[in-house]
Amino acid sequence: MLTGKDIISRIDQLQSESHISDYDIIKRFNLSSGCMSKLRSSGNLPRLGTLMKICEALEVLLSEFFIMSPKAHSGEKLSEYELKLVNYSRQIDKSKKERLMAYLQGLCDCMDDEQKHI
Repeated sequence: MLTGKDIISRIDQLQSESHISDYDIIKRFNLSSGCMSKLRSSGNLPRLGTLMKICEALEVLLSEFFIMSPKAHSGEKLSEYELKLVNYSRQIDKSKKERLMAYLQGLCDCMDDEQKHI
């Protein structure tokens, strides 16, 4: 189960990669000046709305925020190949991420269709 510290660690990771400061997030989404400070010091889980605003500022989907964590939900670590895919996806904007997801879904659907005909 994720803790507030896990969330802060993930935010720190994404901020470092995208060079976005707490100040940038606060200004972009008109959050209170103490919001990020309180989040960091409390160790509590942020409200969903706050986390959604942070994700938007970091240009990641809420689902990506959790899926891209170093460990998958099963506790299994991501492979080097999976980490490369994640890193590539972080370099593209939201509309390209949506196209990439549609492409990958199409590939998976094709594989499912091929397996049905075997």
